[in-house]
Amino acid sequence: MKKFLIVFGTLTLIPVCSFADSAVKGVNPADNVTKMELLPSLNVMDVDGKPSVTTLGLKYDKELYKAFGINFELPLSHFSGYGISDAGIGDLRVRGRAQYRFGRNVIIGATEFVLPTATSDTLGTRQYTFDPTLAYVYAFSANFFTALVGKQFISLYNLDKEKYQDTNQTQVRLL
Repeated sequence: MKKFLIVFGTLTLIPVCSFADSAVKGVNPADNVTKMELLPSLNVMDVDGKPSVTTLGLKYDKELYKAFGINFELPLSHFSGYGISDAGIGDLRVRGRAQYRFGRNVIIGATEFVLPTATSDTLGTRQYTFDPTLAYVYAFSANFFTALVGKQFISLYNLDKEKYQDTNQTQVRLL
């Protein structure tokens, strides 16, 4: 039995160790690759579980050059709460980015525009927004990284000022 465990352990660890420094491209935000992603999310805005928004984001990311890229994200959403249930398309996000890589460090600058394409008031913001972003990514290895991301949401044009406040929000995330 002991001999079997040693042979089994050796045979399973050799392939794992040989791939330890190779990461799947596109996982690290500093990877500038062309890819498609499905981004599921659930936002519950009340302790009772109502209202909630379930979203499946469809994202297409295109590498333009080694240090530049664009992406488009269209959410398919379902809102439930306050006696309302809406399903449809959310607001379209269009982003452009540039990055500078030095060693294990990457600095990413990006701009995002949100276009009010939602099929229902509950699925979008009813605003055109401009969202500049600055990110710093440090890669500990090919498979492990950390990122600090700062983003500012700025309302450019509000389609319904009586119903919705202008967006002006700062978001800082550590990944």
